[in-house]
Amino acid sequence: MKNYILLFISVILFSCSSEVTKVTWDDPKSIALNKHIENYVNEDFEAVKELFSKDLKIYVSGQDEAYDIEGSMEAIKLHHMLFSNIYTTYDENDEKGIICQTISYPTGETWSQVWFDWNAVGNYTGDTVKNMVHISYKWEGDKILEEWHFSDGAAFDNEVEAYNTSLENMKIK
Repeated sequence: MKNYILLFISVILFSCSSEVTKVTWDDPKSIALNKHIENYVNEDFEAVKELFSKDLKIYVSGQDEAYDIEGSMEAIKLHHMLFSNIYTTYDENDEKGIICQTISYPTGETWSQVWFDWNAVGNYTGDTVKNMVHISYKWEGDKILEEWHFSDGAAFDNEVEAYNTSLENMKIK
């Protein structure tokens, strides 16, 4: 009987708490990020920029400095200069798109998590690339305040090197 009383009290105490972490998949922020990635793929740079806070900071694994909004837009444009046929897939069947969820924490912070494989063809190496990507987005209202990118940058580095080599070869001729 004593255990039942403790169980009953525990249920009442924990069920009264309004501080809950909420995870959603079809909320406005997740839907906005699906469109945001689609805008990136389609080179709609103005639409990409619309979702960014003016105080945006983007952190990329393997890099020491954060990007601001202008640096971010330059990097996105560079992706499309270095690569063609950019698209995203999210499962073993190579279904086009992304996986996205949004998490609202009791602290008041809201983050969205995105997973996908980034696919492209290098314009200077000719390499076909499939790179697993994870991005975490911190929201401030309806704008992205922070982005944290986790992926292997080797293919990008190789493409930059091939591009620089092509510039050097043009100077020699």
